[in-house]
Amino acid sequence: MEIPFINIHTHQNNSQGIVISYSETESLLPTEGIHPWRVEEHPEEQLLLLEQQLISNSIVAIGESGLDRVHKETFQQQQVWFEKQLQLAKKYNKPVIIHCVKAYADMIPFFKQNPSLSFILHGYNGNSITTKQLMKYSVYFSFGKSFMQDHAKTMESFLYLPTDRIFLENDESDFSIASIYEKAAQTKQMDLIQLKERIFANYNQLFGTWNG
Repeated sequence: MEIPFINIHTHQNNSQGIVISYSETESLLPTEGIHPWRVEEHPEEQLLLLEQQLISNSIVAIGESGLDRVHKETFQQQQVWFEKQLQLAKKYNKPVIIHCVKAYADMIPFFKQNPSLSFILHGYNGNSITTKQLMKYSVYFSFGKSFMQDHAKTMESFLYLPTDRIFLENDESDFSIASIYEKAAQTKQMDLIQLKERIFANYNQLFGTWNG
Protein backbone atom coordinates (compact mmCIF):
# COMPACT_ATOMS: atom_id res chain seq x y z
CA MET A 1 0.00 0.00 0.00
CA GLU A 2 1.27 3.44 -0.87
CA ILE A 3 1.52 5.59 2.25
CA PRO A 4 -1.00 8.45 2.00
CA PHE A 5 -0.38 12.08 2.83
CA ILE A 6 -2.34 12.46 6.07
CA ASN A 7 -3.95 15.91 6.07
CA ILE A 8 -5.08 16.24 9.66
CA HIS A 9 -7.29 19.29 9.23
CA THR A 10 -8.77 20.81 6.10
CA HIS A 11 -11.81 22.66 4.86
CA GLN A 12 -10.97 22.12 1.22
CA ASN A 13 -13.68 19.57 0.46
CA ASN A 14 -16.23 20.11 3.19
CA SER A 15 -17.48 22.77 5.59
CA GLN A 16 -16.23 20.59 8.45
CA GLY A 17 -12.68 19.74 9.32
CA ILE A 18 -11.71 16.37 7.90
CA VAL A 19 -8.85 13.93 8.05
CA ILE A 20 -8.05 12.82 4.53
CA SER A 21 -5.60 11.04 2.26
CA TYR A 22 -3.85 13.03 -0.41
CA SER A 23 -6.31 12.00 -3.10
CA GLU A 24 -8.61 14.65 -1.59
CA THR A 25 -11.63 12.93 -3.12
CA GLU A 26 -11.47 9.65 -1.22
CA SER A 27 -11.24 8.52 2.38
CA LEU A 28 -12.81 11.70 3.76
CA LEU A 29 -13.05 11.20 7.49
CA PRO A 30 -15.23 13.87 9.13
CA THR A 31 -14.78 15.48 12.52
CA GLU A 32 -17.22 17.68 14.39
CA GLY A 33 -17.10 19.97 17.40
CA ILE A 34 -18.39 23.18 18.90
CA HIS A 35 -16.01 25.81 17.57
CA PRO A 36 -15.15 28.55 20.11
CA TRP A 37 -16.58 31.12 17.69
CA ARG A 38 -19.96 29.33 17.87
CA VAL A 39 -20.54 28.93 21.60
CA GLU A 40 -23.46 31.37 21.51
CA GLU A 41 -25.21 29.49 18.69
CA HIS A 42 -27.43 27.07 20.63
CA PRO A 43 -24.53 25.11 22.18
CA GLU A 44 -26.88 22.68 23.95
CA GLU A 45 -28.26 21.58 20.59
CA GLN A 46 -24.75 21.40 19.12
CA LEU A 47 -23.65 19.16 21.99
CA LEU A 48 -26.61 16.82 21.52
CA LEU A 49 -25.87 16.57 17.79
CA LEU A 50 -22.22 15.90 18.55
CA GLU A 51 -23.09 13.02 20.86
CA GLN A 52 -25.46 11.57 18.29
CA GLN A 53 -22.60 11.56 15.78
CA LEU A 54 -20.33 9.90 18.31
CA ILE A 55 -22.93 7.23 19.07
CA SER A 56 -23.31 6.46 15.37
CA ASN A 57 -19.51 6.49 14.97
CA SER A 58 -19.83 8.88 12.02
CA ILE A 59 -16.92 11.10 13.12
CA VAL A 60 -13.32 10.16 13.88
CA ALA A 61 -12.49 13.02 16.25
CA ILE A 62 -14.00 15.92 18.15
CA GLY A 63 -13.06 19.26 16.69
CA GLU A 64 -12.38 21.68 15.93
CA SER A 65 -13.00 22.84 19.45
CA GLY A 66 -10.98 24.93 21.86
CA LEU A 67 -10.29 28.43 23.14
CA ASP A 68 -9.83 31.77 21.40
CA ARG A 69 -8.93 34.86 23.44
CA VAL A 70 -9.52 37.14 20.45
CA HIS A 71 -13.21 36.45 21.16
CA LYS A 72 -12.78 37.53 24.77
CA GLU A 73 -16.46 38.35 25.28
CA THR A 74 -17.33 34.63 25.19
CA PHE A 75 -14.16 33.23 26.75
CA GLN A 76 -15.86 31.91 29.89
CA GLN A 77 -18.50 30.17 27.78
CA GLN A 78 -15.79 28.73 25.55
CA GLN A 79 -14.19 27.07 28.58
CA VAL A 80 -17.50 25.59 29.74
CA TRP A 81 -18.35 24.05 26.37
CA PHE A 82 -14.81 22.91 25.73
CA GLU A 83 -14.89 20.95 28.98
CA LYS A 84 -18.23 19.37 28.03
CA GLN A 85 -16.72 18.21 24.74
CA LEU A 86 -13.73 16.74 26.55
CA GLN A 87 -16.11 14.68 28.65
CA LEU A 88 -17.61 13.28 25.44
CA ALA A 89 -14.14 12.61 24.06
CA LYS A 90 -13.35 10.51 27.12
CA LYS A 91 -16.68 8.72 26.99
CA TYR A 92 -16.27 7.74 23.33
CA ASN A 93 -12.48 7.49 23.25
CA LYS A 94 -11.88 10.10 20.55
CA PRO A 95 -8.93 12.46 19.97
CA VAL A 96 -9.60 16.21 20.07
CA ILE A 97 -8.57 18.65 17.34
CA ILE A 98 -8.01 22.04 18.92
CA HIS A 99 -8.43 25.60 17.72
CA CYS A 100 -6.30 27.69 20.09
CA VAL A 101 -5.61 31.41 19.67
CA LYS A 102 -3.64 33.32 22.31
CA ALA A 103 -4.71 30.69 24.85
CA TYR A 104 -1.99 28.03 25.06
CA ALA A 105 -1.48 28.73 28.78
CA ASP A 106 -5.23 28.39 29.32
CA MET A 107 -5.12 24.96 27.67
CA ILE A 108 -2.63 23.47 30.12
CA PRO A 109 -5.13 22.83 32.97
CA PHE A 110 -7.37 20.95 30.53
CA PHE A 111 -4.42 18.83 29.39
CA LYS A 112 -3.43 18.12 33.00
CA GLN A 113 -6.96 17.13 33.98
CA ASN A 114 -7.45 14.80 31.01
CA PRO A 115 -4.31 12.63 30.75
CA SER A 116 -6.21 9.83 28.98
CA LEU A 117 -7.05 12.07 26.01
CA SER A 118 -4.96 12.88 22.96
CA PHE A 119 -4.98 16.41 21.57
CA ILE A 120 -3.96 17.88 18.21
CA LEU A 121 -3.22 21.61 18.17
CA HIS A 122 -4.17 22.53 14.62
CA GLY A 123 -2.48 25.44 12.85
CA TYR A 124 0.15 25.50 15.57
CA ASN A 125 2.28 28.65 15.78
CA GLY A 126 3.55 28.71 19.36
CA ASN A 127 7.14 29.56 20.20
CA SER A 128 9.69 27.01 21.41
CA ILE A 129 9.20 27.86 25.11
CA THR A 130 5.46 27.21 24.81
CA THR A 131 6.16 24.07 22.80
CA LYS A 132 8.43 22.65 25.51
CA GLN A 133 5.71 23.25 28.10
CA LEU A 134 3.01 21.61 25.98
CA MET A 135 5.16 18.58 25.16
CA LYS A 136 4.72 17.40 28.75
CA TYR A 137 1.18 16.35 27.83
CA SER A 138 -0.43 14.07 25.26
CA VAL A 139 -0.36 16.77 22.60
CA TYR A 140 0.46 16.64 18.90
CA PHE A 141 1.31 19.75 16.88
CA SER A 142 -0.10 20.30 13.39
CA PHE A 143 1.63 22.73 11.03
CA GLY A 144 0.32 24.39 7.91
CA LYS A 145 -0.04 27.96 6.67
CA SER A 146 2.26 29.77 9.13
CA PHE A 147 4.90 27.09 8.55
CA MET A 148 4.68 27.59 4.80
CA GLN A 149 5.00 31.35 5.33
CA ASP A 150 8.22 30.88 7.33
CA HIS A 151 6.99 32.52 10.53
CA ALA A 152 10.04 32.53 12.77
CA LYS A 153 8.52 31.08 15.96
CA THR A 154 6.62 28.43 13.98
CA MET A 155 9.81 27.31 12.23
CA GLU A 156 11.67 27.24 15.55
CA SER A 157 9.04 24.98 17.10
CA PHE A 158 8.86 22.74 14.05
CA LEU A 159 12.61 22.19 14.11
CA TYR A 160 12.54 21.50 17.85
CA LEU A 161 9.75 18.92 17.78
CA PRO A 162 10.41 15.23 17.09
CA THR A 163 8.45 13.86 14.15
CA ASP A 164 6.45 11.52 16.39
CA ARG A 165 4.61 14.61 17.71
CA ILE A 166 3.90 16.27 14.34
CA PHE A 167 1.01 16.40 11.88
CA LEU A 168 0.57 18.52 8.76
CA GLU A 169 -2.50 20.27 7.34
CA ASN A 170 -3.65 22.79 4.76
CA ASP A 171 -6.80 24.01 6.60
CA GLU A 172 -8.32 26.76 4.41
CA SER A 173 -5.09 27.78 2.69
CA ASP A 174 -4.20 27.45 -0.99
CA PHE A 175 -1.19 25.25 -0.21
CA SER A 176 -1.46 21.67 -1.37
CA ILE A 177 -0.81 19.05 1.28
CA ALA A 178 1.94 17.60 -0.92
CA SER A 179 3.80 20.92 -0.97
CA ILE A 180 3.58 21.15 2.82
CA TYR A 181 5.04 17.65 3.21
CA GLU A 182 7.83 18.48 0.76
CA LYS A 183 8.85 21.58 2.69
CA ALA A 184 8.56 19.75 6.01
CA ALA A 185 10.85 16.97 4.79
CA GLN A 186 13.39 19.50 3.52
CA THR A 187 13.26 21.44 6.79
CA LYS A 188 13.77 18.27 8.83
CA GLN A 189 16.48 17.13 6.36
CA MET A 190 14.79 13.80 5.87
CA ASP A 191 13.42 11.77 3.00
CA LEU A 192 9.82 12.56 2.02
CA ILE A 193 8.83 8.89 2.25
CA GLN A 194 10.29 8.69 5.75
CA LEU A 195 8.24 11.69 6.83
CA LYS A 196 5.08 10.25 5.31
CA GLU A 197 5.69 6.98 7.16
CA ARG A 198 6.25 8.77 10.46
CA ILE A 199 3.11 10.90 10.22
CA PHE A 200 1.15 7.86 9.04
CA ALA A 201 2.33 6.06 12.20
CA ASN A 202 1.19 9.05 14.28
CA TYR A 203 -2.22 8.83 12.62
CA ASN A 204 -2.51 5.10 13.36
CA GLN A 205 -1.48 5.71 16.96
CA LEU A 206 -4.35 8.14 17.50
CA PHE A 207 -7.07 6.90 15.18
CA GLY A 208 -6.43 3.20 14.73
CA THR A 209 -5.28 1.41 11.60
CA TRP A 210 -5.89 3.31 8.38
CA ASN A 211 -8.52 1.74 6.14
CA GLY A 212 -8.45 4.32 3.34
